[in-house]
Amino acid sequence: MKQKFGYCDPRLVCELVRIYGTSFYGSTLWNLNSKEHEQLNRSWNTAIKIIFDLPFGCHTRFVESLTDLPHLQSVLHSRYAGFVKNLNNSNKIHIKMLLGIC
Repeated sequence: MKQKFGYCDPRLVCELVRIYGTSFYGSTLWNLNSKEHEQLNRSWNTAIKIIFDLPFGCHTRFVESLTDLPHLQSVLHSRYAGFVKNLNNSNKIHIKMLLGIC
């Protein structure tokens, strides 16, 4: 995105990344403590730093205040919490039973 739209405002580039690069279908079932999840977070952090031309030593959590785009880890945790809430609110007994087992 930066290569194609580098002349645009970084907030617009972040919005394009959000639209075209953050579907993460099925992410509610991912292991959020896995090595792959950590790699995805590092890739996200690197992309944000590149978009805003920040030094690589900069803490990426500060970028949330520069744009309306939340940090990827916040998005994934929020999706997981919403998924569990929906399971808990289900009127199907088998789903509630499975939720109790996990």
